[in-house]
Amino acid sequence: MNNEPERAVRRYLMAVGDPASLIDNDAIERLTDELSELTDPIERLVARQALLDANEPDVAAAEEAFVEVVATWAQEHSIGAAAFVAEGVPATVLRRAGMRVPRNTEAARPTSRKAPAKPTGTRTRVTRAQIKGSVPPDPFTAAALIDLTGASPHTVRQTIGEMLDDGSVVEKGQDPDHDGPGRAPMLYATS
Repeated sequence: MNNEPERAVRRYLMAVGDPASLIDNDAIERLTDELSELTDPIERLVARQALLDANEPDVAAAEEAFVEVVATWAQEHSIGAAAFVAEGVPATVLRRAGMRVPRNTEAARPTSRKAPAKPTGTRTRVTRAQIKGSVPPDPFTAAALIDLTGASPHTVRQTIGEMLDDGSVVEKGQDPDHDGPGRAPMLYATS
């Protein structure tokens, strides 16, 4: 019996609940060890990128694998769209898979689970161009840009680095209004 469709469904359902569950910690540990042993700058660069990629959950790939198999798998197991929606799968994803999703099903949400403090549903991949287009005119922190765009911290920090490099954003110093624990975050502003 082929378990690949079930693995794809399971993997995406896990990602819907917690995108970080897609991160392979063993691979990250292995890549970190490899990186620490490399001395050639090009090899280190390649290993560094592999480590950065491994730290970024690939929800989009899990979603694509899910879309390819879920309609057939659901039919074989007599599972309707409402059950998927109740587990947090967006109706749009089910429709892309060819499943019929009644309009009244779209409002269904999990009732037995505790509501998370922050939305943790599927995170659609936010591009650097989208992040750059969302930069506010007022000074902002990386955390504010993460909240505004829904992008991963890693992607936002990389994008801010690119914008600093190309001069479209400048550092304004640490946030003078910071009163929490730890160091004050850096403020950035468009130039």
